[in-house]
Amino acid sequence: MELEIKGTKSGFIVNIAESIDFINARKLLLDKFEESNEFFKGSKFIKFNAPGLKNSDINYLKSLLEESYDIIFEEEDVVEEIQSNTVQSGHIDSSNVNVLRDKMTSIDETINRIKNLTKTNVTEVKKEESESMALPTKFLFENLRSGAEIEYDGNVVIFGDVNPGAKITATGNIVVLGSFRGMAHAGKGNIDCFLAALKLLPLQIRIEDMFAVPPEDATMLTNALVKNKDGEIVIENF
Repeated sequence: MELEIKGTKSGFIVNIAESIDFINARKLLLDKFEESNEFFKGSKFIKFNAPGLKNSDINYLKSLLEESYDIIFEEEDVVEEIQSNTVQSGHIDSSNVNVLRDKMTSIDETINRIKNLTKTNVTEVKKEESESMALPTKFLFENLRSGAEIEYDGNVVIFGDVNPGAKITATGNIVVLGSFRGMAHAGKGNIDCFLAALKLLPLQIRIEDMFAVPPEDATMLTNALVKNKDGEIVIENF
């Protein structure tokens, strides 16, 4: 079974098969929770088993589920289990210490990453007097399907995938914590803005009045940052 959610007396356990990669794991989870409507709302989850995923991917998925579906991951249970195993063995197991360290950094890394990516340079507005303003940020917890259009006066952060045929237009930055395969227009009126995505294979990207289309043989990029550099659109890793 690719995805299994088991109920116990202490809380729910998520099991994802080792063969499932990050993108498919996110899709399976979102589909499952959407299908179950509010069944899991307010529930406690005590374990997230996904041997095929990196710890950073698991932390992101846990944060996504907590924010989107009002559930709780009890890190205390994980700590108690690790401490128990350590005591029984009679010594400190380095592997247990590493697991504990990864668990304790959970959501903080994701939040800090978003904050760093969505920092927008203060925009100067020339009127009778120059004034400064910071752009607001819109957060979306969903997958955007073909035909979906998002337009926002500020930054846009999407916890999910942007599929071919979907379009995002923002006066600020666009950040996709998932795969981006649609169309984007970032920095509408601001050439210093950017598009960032965990997975990137777009149909078209525009930064202010510049645009780029990937070649036919383009492959999916990981942790990609698309921005203006010396009047040209470039892609860097973040």
